Amino acid sequence: METFRHSALVSAGLGLALSCLIPFLVRPLFGADFSAAIRPAMILAIAAALTTSSDILNEGLRGAGRPYAGLVSQLLGTAVLAIAALLLLRKFGLVGMAWAVLVGASAQVGILVAAAANWLQVSPSRFLAVRHRGLQGRFPGNGRIALAIFPISRLRSSCLP
Repeated sequence: METFRHSALVSAGLGLALSCLIPFLVRPLFGADFSAAIRPAMILAIAAALTTSSDILNEGLRGAGRPYAGLVSQLLGTAVLAIAALLLLRKFGLVGMAWAVLVGASAQVGILVAAAANWLQVSPSRFLAVRHRGLQGRFPGNGRIALAIFPISRLRSSCLP
């Protein structure tokens, strides 16, 4: 769970950062003809961050001998994507399709979190909260800050040989 929480936090942060940079990068790199792609690209950057999180959880479940949760999440996520695309594409065009991808990715990660929580017999909210003992007493909630704090010391220690 801790690995998923940390990787989801990093992935979400990078997805949001990329999403914020896209409006400043598309025109200089590709020209004004690609301006219509800015909003869909911003939405798809966030969807990619969710897909990264679901891939990590899927591989963890697969490694624990639970490969069917990933298959079910991919099939249901694709079904949600198809339904959302039918509803959004005609009215909103490319932006609607980007939203459909985001909704499908959200469904997939939600299904995987539910499956992992069921297998581990814990609340699904445990996959969303990042806890750090050094924060206890400094912030409300006994150091529990949902998707806001990443212990950099652990990142440095895990990256160094």
